[in-house]
Amino acid sequence: MGVEEWVRDLAITLRVLETSYPYNVFPIAKIVGQARALGLSLRKNKYVVRALCVNRVFFTARRVSRYRFFGLTRKGREYADMVLGTVMVPSSIHVVGSAPYRARLGVTYKYTMMNVVRKRTHNILVDVTFVRNDDEGENITEPIEANNIYGVIRVLDKGFEYENLDLYSLPRTSKPILNNYPILYCLFRYVITHPKESYKANQSLAKTLLYTLALRPQLLNAEATREYDTVIIRWGGRKICCECIDPEVCIHNI
Repeated sequence: MGVEEWVRDLAITLRVLETSYPYNVFPIAKIVGQARALGLSLRKNKYVVRALCVNRVFFTARRVSRYRFFGLTRKGREYADMVLGTVMVPSSIHVVGSAPYRARLGVTYKYTMMNVVRKRTHNILVDVTFVRNDDEGENITEPIEANNIYGVIRVLDKGFEYENLDLYSLPRTSKPILNNYPILYCLFRYVITHPKESYKANQSLAKTLLYTLALRPQLLNAEATREYDTVIIRWGGRKICCECIDPEVCIHNI
């Protein structure tokens, strides 16, 4: 049994743990217990400590009083997902308050390598302002009239703060920007693939996210076209109306 196997198994164990509980760090006893339940090599505390000492890039440690807790870094999470063949599927959404919105997004994690399924709820802040630039200057406006956008969409959960999009100055990439933000990708995917449920959860938030995508199509490499008094989003073989959202009540024959 080599150190590389301990590193791999620690990354796997921590990933399963953090998608089973609303935390991102865990005591060593919890880690060893979960690893044993999964049939992994981390059967003693010293194996966990050894893996941590060897690879500081994948793991993080935090001391609370006289106890130490361990978790994954962003790179460690990416490594674990590569090994596990992780598939993330958005399953539900609940919205608290009005703009800025706080969305509670349910995500199902499917780990294909181990045939394991876990569910976790992520907390997301959506703080977006639509503006129109014209000869009279820049003014806040309704989404349908906007030609620019300001604001942020970010994950609030501790340990996932790096999922933070500044909509005015997005990173440059040839691939869809949200490929690097898996939780935020799930948020937009849920609205597009579950428009009826999104409409019922919070019509205003769903509309905000769709118009955000219309003004920043590089988020998903989506296609946005103006049709009459709405904008139509086309992505992944789907079409959705930004104004009506729910196809059952759409007046634009989408």
